[in-house]
Amino acid sequence: MTDNTTLTPATATATPTQADLDRARERAADALSDAHAAVTEWSALVRDGAVDRVGSVHTDAVMHDPAYDRALDVFSPVNRAVAAFRDVAEQITAGGLR
Repeated sequence: MTDNTTLTPATATATPTQADLDRARERAADALSDAHAAVTEWSALVRDGAVDRVGSVHTDAVMHDPAYDRALDVFSPVNRAVAAFRDVAEQITAGGLR
């Protein structure tokens, strides 16, 4: 037997309040901040390894290390996502109750 019902979040049955939206935004901001801190720490450790591998602390030399280059490929979108969320989340949340 196939169930054709659509599953929705529990909060979908009630209209969200501004407080609901604000709390959810804060939870998301906290989670993104934690993720950003973790990826920043990880990429710094990868950079430390690159310094050892290339034998130099100069940015130009370290940037050519393949592992550090890939770590930056991972760090950059996380960094952009956090910045984008911070830039617009409050405006989006404020406009979400029309």
